[in-house]
Amino acid sequence: MSNNSFSNSSTIKQSQHCAQSARWHTFPEILQRLHQERIFIHPDQLAEFMLYHGLPVDLCYVPKHLKQRAKLINNNYQGDMARLEVVKDQPSLFTFD
Repeated sequence: MSNNSFSNSSTIKQSQHCAQSARWHTFPEILQRLHQERIFIHPDQLAEFMLYHGLPVDLCYVPKHLKQRAKLINNNYQGDMARLEVVKDQPSLFTFD
């Protein structure tokens, strides 16, 4: 029985550690990863994809024609992925510009 409680304790500690070290990737990180995987997508396309699936996107990445939808999604998003980030110097997100 003590072996079983040790196993459960170990599993709980591992899951807590994973939760603490896990963080959601930022929009630029997602785009960069796609480019590294040779999936060349424009930032507007990624923003549109994310909005289509109901995911929040910082308005600075959203094309003008989708800003109203993005505001609605951002304001009503209930998931744990939404977070406010301050980006000091925004690098070019599209490597072909």
